[in-house]
Amino acid sequence: MNGQSVSYAHKVENLGISLFASRQFDDGYRQNDYRRRYNFYVKTTEDFSASNSSRSISACCTIWRAVPVLAKPRLRADSACPAKTDNVKSMRYYASGLYNDAFADNLLFTAKALWYHNDWGYETINAIGRTESISDDFRLEALSTLFLDRVHTLTCGVNGNLDIVLADLFGQKTVGGFAAYAQDEMKIFENSP
Repeated sequence: MNGQSVSYAHKVENLGISLFASRQFDDGYRQNDYRRRYNFYVKTTEDFSASNSSRSISACCTIWRAVPVLAKPRLRADSACPAKTDNVKSMRYYASGLYNDAFADNLLFTAKALWYHNDWGYETINAIGRTESISDDFRLEALSTLFLDRVHTLTCGVNGNLDIVLADLFGQKTVGGFAAYAQDEMKIFENSP
């Protein structure tokens, strides 16, 4: 078992960047039980002014692993287990962004976006066919916070998501949602936080 990692961070005026990469190798203690994992991460921040800023994060995690004989599931009573040489691959990607803007002393606007991708499955075709699952998750949100006075803080926004799944066991499915919300936060006592 061994692993290495490296990271770097730097800021130039209002722009900051952070980088991270790592690899981890584990041969395990059983036959055909190894793991190979790679991670990459990038984060940027930028302050456009004293009242608005942005942040973005991107990451990737890739894993290859063998399937030990004892850990192989039988999907059906009459099905054969995958071949001993089968490897399982797992690739995950993640990207998100955040934007903040103070339009006024008492009004804050925030927008968020997110994409998450997952690809999992056996690398080779086995006796029961290829088993694979691919999914994408998209999310968006925009909200505003208004400090009305010393008592009331009003928050309202919209949120939406879309999920797309393509899997050998379930077929292709697409589902999404949308919501709008509002909240009034009231300070009951003058000395409360």
